Amino acid sequence: MHKYSFPQLDVFTDTAFCGNFLGAIGSYGFTCETAEENSQIHARFYAPDAGTAEDTATGNPARSISGYLVYHRTIKINKFTIEPGHFMKRSGRIFAKIEGKK
Repeated sequence: MHKYSFPQLDVFTDTAFCGNFLGAIGSYGFTCETAEENSQIHARFYAPDAGTAEDTATGNPARSISGYLVYHRTIKINKFTIEPGHFMKRSGRIFAKIEGKK
């Protein structure tokens, strides 16, 4: 798992990077560098091989990354906000809350 900064997230728009390098249909890049003060994670979902250059806000990868971040203590709180869609000028908010034992 790699963490990227804002400019580096654009690498995921490249079809060759997603399909050939990662062996995936899509990829979910994230960073703890956010555009808004009340957000803790900035994320972007790309699936160029599936015809989606970038999705404004998608819950499935957000759910997975939320559990990952809490489990591996990348983020120290269990309730936080993910901001997707910022660079598409269609900002969204995904509110994550992780419960349960590790």
